[in-house]
Amino acid sequence: MSPRLSESQATATADLFMVAQLPLASLPAQCPPIFVTAETQRTTWRTECRVPSDGPFTVALGPIPRSTGAFTLRVVAGQATQKFSLNECIAAGTSHTSAFGWDGTDTITLSLSANVKLNLVPLTPPDSPLAPLALENMLTRSFVFLKCAVVESAGQVPFANALVVQVLEAHSARAQCAVDVLDGLVRRVRAAHGLFKSAEEASRFGFVAVGVRVVAARQLAQVQRRPLSVTLSNAFVQVFVLEPSGRTRPLGRTNTEYRSADPVFGTNANVRACEHANPATSFSADKFGRMRDASCVVGYARPGDELLFQVVHERFGVKTGITHHAMCAARIAVAALPSEPKARTAELALCKPGARDTDDALGSLFVAAFADEGAPSSNPFDGPMSEDDVVTLAAIPPRWAQRVLAVAQENYLLLAAWTEYSSHWQDSFKSSQLKSDVSLGCLPTNLHQGAFVVKTKDRAPAIYATTTIGAPAAHCIGLRFEGLAQLQALTNKLAADARAGERLDPLHLEALVVGRELGPGVEIGVPCVEKGCGRDAVDCDDSCGAHSHVSSTAGRSGFDRGDTRERVASLGRTVLSNFAQRFGPSSTSAAVSSAAAAVTLSPSVSPTKALSHVAPWQQCIELALTLRIRETVVLCQALPMLASAFATEALLAVARRDVAWGAQVSREGFLLGWESLVSTHGKELVMLEDMLGACELMSKLGLVAVDAPDGVVRASLESDSVLRVAIPGIGSIMPVERALGNVRMRVLVVLFTQGINEKQSLANATDAESTLVQGRINAASLAMLERYAKDTGASAQAWAVLHNLKVAVAQTQSNKNVEVLLLADDAVRALRGGRAISCKSGKDRTAMAITLEQSRWAGLAPSDGAANLFREFGVRLRIAEKNIGKALYSFNKLQRSFLPDEYRPPVSTIQDLMSSWSKSDT
Repeated sequence: MSPRLSESQATATADLFMVAQLPLASLPAQCPPIFVTAETQRTTWRTECRVPSDGPFTVALGPIPRSTGAFTLRVVAGQATQKFSLNECIAAGTSHTSAFGWDGTDTITLSLSANVKLNLVPLTPPDSPLAPLALENMLTRSFVFLKCAVVESAGQVPFANALVVQVLEAHSARAQCAVDVLDGLVRRVRAAHGLFKSAEEASRFGFVAVGVRVVAARQLAQVQRRPLSVTLSNAFVQVFVLEPSGRTRPLGRTNTEYRSADPVFGTNANVRACEHANPATSFSADKFGRMRDASCVVGYARPGDELLFQVVHERFGVKTGITHHAMCAARIAVAALPSEPKARTAELALCKPGARDTDDALGSLFVAAFADEGAPSSNPFDGPMSEDDVVTLAAIPPRWAQRVLAVAQENYLLLAAWTEYSSHWQDSFKSSQLKSDVSLGCLPTNLHQGAFVVKTKDRAPAIYATTTIGAPAAHCIGLRFEGLAQLQALTNKLAADARAGERLDPLHLEALVVGRELGPGVEIGVPCVEKGCGRDAVDCDDSCGAHSHVSSTAGRSGFDRGDTRERVASLGRTVLSNFAQRFGPSSTSAAVSSAAAAVTLSPSVSPTKALSHVAPWQQCIELALTLRIRETVVLCQALPMLASAFATEALLAVARRDVAWGAQVSREGFLLGWESLVSTHGKELVMLEDMLGACELMSKLGLVAVDAPDGVVRASLESDSVLRVAIPGIGSIMPVERALGNVRMRVLVVLFTQGINEKQSLANATDAESTLVQGRINAASLAMLERYAKDTGASAQAWAVLHNLKVAVAQTQSNKNVEVLLLADDAVRALRGGRAISCKSGKDRTAMAITLEQSRWAGLAPSDGAANLFREFGVRLRIAEKNIGKALYSFNKLQRSFLPDEYRPPVSTIQDLMSSWSKSDT
């Protein structure tokens, strides 16, 4: 576990690592190596510098302890002498809000052979506007260029874990509510079907236990065997519960007595007369009954029901096999049944099936039936049901209700286990190698808040903030099938189908179980990839001819809710086991263990068995429970990114007293521009869908900003739908009602995506249609940006950038159109929004992207090589080392060759082929 350092502590203890470009021109043609030495009274640091053929050369020094104070810079090389002005070279310091100065003269002649010394004297840095973030384990690097000095820094977000725990607690509480609701639903559905475990349970719903013994029949009519002959019947009796609505529930049947007009059931007197090899020789219970003993079947009925006895003749034919023919029937009211001690054999008149007239009797049936009322109910979820309730609940298959309850129990177990584990995890950093770790599945991967300061001679320092994170995705659940956006679209389509067919949810389970009424769908959906189709993938009937894995759920391995459920069921127990090994037992884990026991004891239901006969809203509820657990994982990872980005932009606005920013955010909401570098191939496509789903989840949240009296930024989740961020001084730039937290602000997240690695090259070459998904997503995000610009009254400069972005988005997506990403950065910053960048792990492709943007912010041309300086000497290489234990990016030469030229790191910072696999965090 890494040490925890606040930003102030990191600033006080950080080492100086200075990268400078010095204007030593007119070097001799055969210049010897140039050595630059930094000296103090105690220590000397010596480095060999690069000697270019023309222009400035690069000096890299460090790390030099901050406590060194002033130090001497010595440049040694041959006999060359060069004059340069210190005003052309601004020396940067170790703090990302300060600059180092120089002492004395304006121009110095460096006699390389005479070892002339240059003293750089550090100035006192001012307080950082981002200090209230209290970033941990700060990394800082300073760079000096001919035009400017820059300072790059990044640190871990300290409140990320606490925010994740709050999300998990809220979702766990809702999952517990869903379990309670579904547990009551299962009992009532079973009651509507007459399925109980005991007479006491039956009595809670107004049912009584009934027991039936069918003894004998007399004077049964002969049946016609052939056109000109009759024969004695092969009779057996089926017992049903007949409800007032006409619905029947089978309880059981007797054995078959062959060739008898007066059969005595259970004797098997003429079993040898059976015409086939499988005679029915014993009593048996049916779906809604059970055998109390060899001849007594027990079931459950309401006092208003009747017992229906149907005498059936068994036929056999060589061609037809065994068939059954109803001969006659008898009924008896449940309310007329005596209790068991008073039960006597009664004679019932048999009549035609469906008739009640006993005048034309077809024989007699002798039965012994009784009823047992059981004990009264004290359970608030139980109670007598009306006829309408019975009809509604009887339409729900008991197996479906039990299945959904089991899924809800497993979801609650997993959420409770995640809550327990995350609350004990104290490190604010989760490396990319742990992104698939089951126990840490909800924590954000490689989350860092970065800041980049640009200082020139004639301008005030400019600060650019960017949040970087590994793609928020449900790695721990699996990336085999649909991602979050696709699941959201499928669930919403099922809900729409249910409403279109007027099969609305009669039990209001959407709000109670899922946690909300299912809406129309995500604003940025997963589109059908066929050009010109214009429909979402789930709405496309395939008439457009597209068969990609985006436009159809069958195109990948196939959607299988059973696979996901089995995965979730095993995850909860794995997290509990890992918790016990790492932290030991606790009071909370004991409660979680009891939940695990409840799940273990629940009836086993086949997870992959299709229930095609259930109503659309029932399918919708089942899929929504699967969706809910994936939403929790993705939201837990994405929400700290949103909170950090908002807090950073708010602190910078407070520092510059930007009232216009506060008014804009209060009125139109906070804009977050999210850059995705994941490809559209394989599992990374599912990650992209999860990120799309995260955009919808974050856009549904309300944002509340309040003042932080203790001067420290904090973030919390309220009522599962409001993100509350405490920011020092926020009241100075926002309207009073906003600063007091009385009004919610909206969140607008726009995602711009472009894959840049070798997998995107493979997708471009083998599945050209899938690359159009990037264009569709970018076009939808552009439309949202244009609406936001219109609502906020954006400047002419912002509209110009949006026009350029629109042109770039409209270009073909067959190649890696990285211009979209750069222009999206410009557009979002022109609209005063926050910025975030993600790739799979948040350290390699993300590092290439942010260092390219940093070179643009500093106003440096690509020929200056600034981006590669940042990649080689900046904080991003240190972040890579934090993740994989080696200061190298996870690219090999082959992978590097597939990257666009602007995103290729220096060869010295990549791995060889074997190391790229052994050190990979995949």
